[in-house]
Amino acid sequence: VPHPPGPAARPAAGCRRCRRGSFPHVKAPPAPRRSFVAAMPPKPASSSAAVDSVLAEAARSAGSVERTPPVQWLVFALCGALTAAAPVALYASPVFDVQVHEQAVALGAVTLIAAGLLCHTYHKVATKARIELFRRRTFVYPKGSAQQREAAAAAFQRATSTEAAAYALFSIGTTFALGTLMVAFQILPKVGVEVPPAVSHPISVLLPALLIHSQGAVLL
Repeated sequence: VPHPPGPAARPAAGCRRCRRGSFPHVKAPPAPRRSFVAAMPPKPASSSAAVDSVLAEAARSAGSVERTPPVQWLVFALCGALTAAAPVALYASPVFDVQVHEQAVALGAVTLIAAGLLCHTYHKVATKARIELFRRRTFVYPKGSAQQREAAAAAFQRATSTEAAAYALFSIGTTFALGTLMVAFQILPKVGVEVPPAVSHPISVLLPALLIHSQGAVLL
């Protein structure tokens, strides 16, 4: 197609007429290119962003995800006291023959300290498990009114929180029981020195409780 002549003509590189010497002329302006980005449909929101928004709304309606409900604190304290008091029955048995009425103050102090450590460990492990469960799961709002949607979000958070608390109670309780039995029947008898039951009880109870408290949230 010949180029139309014009006063502002310039030699165009790659033009056959310019190479033949038929100058002046101008090269026809190129056709406008269609913008591909403008023609693309709007990109939908990513699934992770949608999940984050849903979880954020669920947290606003039912409470913070990282906050432990008061009822769970009560359960943690009760289970911690029962778990820490279980070795007292073991040492009061004929295996160790500890006189509970004579060692009541020492046994009570050790049990109270171990119960506090276990309660706080329950809280740390349950909080970590609850956050991980909320990150991995997807909540889909059901059809219905706003109150029904908020109730469904609150029920979803309560179920996840209860599952995390149950995991913390089982894992920490089992680890503490196994650690106490190992210290009392495997480690202390092999020390080479006879350890009286009044000393064996604090060691076999507080040592596993301290180890679990310091490393439980990392390992479990």
